Amino acid sequence: MIGPLSSQLNAIKWGEFKLGDLFEKRTMRGYPKKDENLTENENGYHIFGQNIKHQYPQKVLLDEKYLHRISPKKPILAYASSVGEIGLIKESFYRSGDNGAFQGLFPRLKDYNVRHLLFILSKLKNIFNDFGYATGMSDVLNLKFSLPLKPTANAQTLKDIDFDFMEKFIAELEQCRLAELEAYLKATGLENTTLSSDEENALNVFNGNHSGGNTPCGLTWQHFKLGDLFEIRPTKAYNLTNPHLFDSNAKNPVVTNSSLNNGISGYSSLEPTEKGNQITYSDTTTSEGIFYQKRPFIGYSHVQGLYPLKYHEFWNEKTLLYIVVAFKKVACGRFDYGNKFNRKIASEMSIILPTNPHGGIDFHFMRTLINALMKQTIQGVVQYCDAKIQAAKEVINQEAPVQKDSLF
Repeated sequence: MIGPLSSQLNAIKWGEFKLGDLFEKRTMRGYPKKDENLTENENGYHIFGQNIKHQYPQKVLLDEKYLHRISPKKPILAYASSVGEIGLIKESFYRSGDNGAFQGLFPRLKDYNVRHLLFILSKLKNIFNDFGYATGMSDVLNLKFSLPLKPTANAQTLKDIDFDFMEKFIAELEQCRLAELEAYLKATGLENTTLSSDEENALNVFNGNHSGGNTPCGLTWQHFKLGDLFEIRPTKAYNLTNPHLFDSNAKNPVVTNSSLNNGISGYSSLEPTEKGNQITYSDTTTSEGIFYQKRPFIGYSHVQGLYPLKYHEFWNEKTLLYIVVAFKKVACGRFDYGNKFNRKIASEMSIILPTNPHGGIDFHFMRTLINALMKQTIQGVVQYCDAKIQAAKEVINQEAPVQKDSLF
């Protein structure tokens, strides 16, 4: 360990640098809609949308001319000027949209790794949180942000940036967060990933038949219009600019048009405008912006909420998560920034839900299936935690590395 994380940041020297000092900007053009092929291919590549995230879960194969090749050992940062999103990409990929809104930031460093970029990304996200549709980003390379300096530094030059500190800080942060996750899983009992007989049966039924008709246990699958189950209307929002809305020290989540982090772009000290236990989606992005909000939250322009019209006593975290999955499935690939995901279209969408022998929605099956899927996912998380914690320990416990003269 190299000391408590907060004290490390307070103790170190900082210097101010321009984004263009460390990165080269390149336009990452995408494919036209007419050349889109969404057929799954395990030898293919993911498509990234303007949220700097997989637009579809499956890998696909498109014309080689649309492929942007990225080495996993040499990742890049990328941002979308149209929505103010920034993220990390560490795989070769295609991008949707044949325009210049998607920009790649390629490090000018001779030798760097993903932890260096994660540290820099954390600094840039604080700046990009204030960006949006109306933000001009032609001079993005002139953005200034702070980075740690070597203890021996007497100036603020590129050679004085302490990349060793950045790497160890991220490794220790990973270990802390993973340890917190490990403790959370134990405290909540989620580390027990053994399936009950009901959960095993639910998985078997779902995997055997989930496209319609009867199942051996009498379960059927029927179509329901979203608008018959939920009223879809805008969430309540404060008419404030982002600097007046967001507060880094506050705790009330603000759900925006982001397709990342459950739609939460930051926090506010203002009172929540929505109660929580609710589904939200952005009418300006893709189906990846459909989320379940557990906590009370603050709404935002273009963020729609699904408000139950019936079966109020049955809508909880598990049953609403089931709806989220069904909703995403029917909306996948249909919407983007040019083809708006409006309320009328969403209300008319037909989703498939399980029904019992009496013809009613089988909420018990929905809860049981989601429980089973969560246990399967958590089992993978536990295994991932064990491996990552060990890897982080190895980095942290290394002998202090010899300071490199420069990575430039």
